[in-house]
Amino acid sequence: MEALKRKDNYQYKNLDTNNYDLIMHEVENMYFLSPKAVMFVIQNYDLYEKQASKGYYDGEAYKTLMSAYFMREYEWEIDNENIIYVPSDEMAYTLIFESLTKVNDNVVVLSPLEKTLRYKILATSRNLISIPLLYENDKVELDYDLLDEYSKDAKVMVISNPHYPSGRCFKEEELQKIGQIARKNKLWILSIEEGYEFTREGVKYTPLSKALNNSSNVITYLNPCKTLNLMDSSMGNLVINNKKFRDFMKNQLNNSPRFSVSPIDVEIFNIFYSRISGWIKKMKNYINSNFDLFDKYLNNIFGSLHLEKPESGSLAFIDLSKYGYMPDELEYRILKNGKITLKFGEEIEGILQGKIVLNMAYPREMIKEALNRIRIALS
Repeated sequence: MEALKRKDNYQYKNLDTNNYDLIMHEVENMYFLSPKAVMFVIQNYDLYEKQASKGYYDGEAYKTLMSAYFMREYEWEIDNENIIYVPSDEMAYTLIFESLTKVNDNVVVLSPLEKTLRYKILATSRNLISIPLLYENDKVELDYDLLDEYSKDAKVMVISNPHYPSGRCFKEEELQKIGQIARKNKLWILSIEEGYEFTREGVKYTPLSKALNNSSNVITYLNPCKTLNLMDSSMGNLVINNKKFRDFMKNQLNNSPRFSVSPIDVEIFNIFYSRISGWIKKMKNYINSNFDLFDKYLNNIFGSLHLEKPESGSLAFIDLSKYGYMPDELEYRILKNGKITLKFGEEIEGILQGKIVLNMAYPREMIKEALNRIRIALS
């Protein structure tokens, strides 16, 4: 979150912002820095590049640490042979959709869906079938009957676990129901699993592949970038249980210099899976404390509003529909009177309409300032 006065940095061109002390509240990344060990690698990238050029770097060693991490933390047994490095999520998605589907094939997704992934499916000329998550009794739920119905003519099912941006963390039995539907309708499942470390107290993250006993139709994409706040990077790993498809993907990746293993990424994997559990624990506790603190604070200054606390992630939602403003008018009031830009549910879709999004991975004084500005805008 930062204050701006320069008009050229402002996204709305129809207003005179010269006199505005504007606050930009970001939801895509955390305000805090990455762990010191990760920052050291990034700042000294040339050292690791030199080691790699001289043949001193092992690009496979991190897989043992990765397997041990998931067994220790989540009781998920991963065979090192099933792990494939990919330099970006876009490359991974493109290869998967182009390999497992044909033009005009149906891809079933759980909505709301991250825009990057939505665009990637549509860019490959596949039909995107959205199954909306339902908001019932202050909880996000999945309509399994609807998922089953629209899975019959599809080739791939895409889920994010925990679900982003709603923050829904599926239980093991729920993941098993999803797996049963996929097996019944002969679908591949691409499970995108990021940010699972930041769950609320008492909520358990379960890897989909673990819940389905490492089923051969499951592909898991694991990316530490969100947790590490490395939003300019998107390297990750695919865990592919199906040997035939895994060998095909390895062949595709090995035959292109664009997919070569980066020593910087490997070193970050080494750190993530072995050395920063203390940092993750502190971040999780701070974010969860912010949810509890500002739920009470919000009720005190607004009266009837409360902070919706998803089961995972750092995003909180506030329903402002009771004020009766149309989305454009609400956005205008918050911008003009509160002098703050926010993420609105309408920019995402589905169950988040009528809501604003706040990032709890910010210092408390900055979140307090954002809420005060919202109060001023609506008064």
